[in-house]
Amino acid sequence: MFKPRTPIQPPMSTTAILNPEEVVRAGRWRVFQIVFLFMCIAIVLDLYTTYLGFQREGSRFEQNGIVLFLIQHIGFLGVAAILIAACLACFQSFRTVYAQLGLRWSFWLNLVLVLGCGFRWLVVVTDTMWLAH
Repeated sequence: MFKPRTPIQPPMSTTAILNPEEVVRAGRWRVFQIVFLFMCIAIVLDLYTTYLGFQREGSRFEQNGIVLFLIQHIGFLGVAAILIAACLACFQSFRTVYAQLGLRWSFWLNLVLVLGCGFRWLVVVTDTMWLAH
């Protein structure tokens, strides 16, 4: 019968003997937590720069049609609420994947997250530079 693993937990004592796979899993989970935090900060800053761009240029500032539609219909607070819900769902999904699936999955998910985080920060920096000129 399938027995699910428990969520990743730090060892209770320093004398606990850990499976090497669990040590790697815990390390990758920690990397995920740090990168995910930076990703969430970048998302908030991207939304804020979009807000500033809207104030300055109007709706032509936003190039993403879906986001433009959402901003026009539910406003920035509505978009922020959707992003918060999406980040929470993403965090919980990643937590399940890291605890249940093999180490190969966690490696590739970390790589994708790092690339996505880098892109999101690039967007924030370029938007800030554009707004500052």
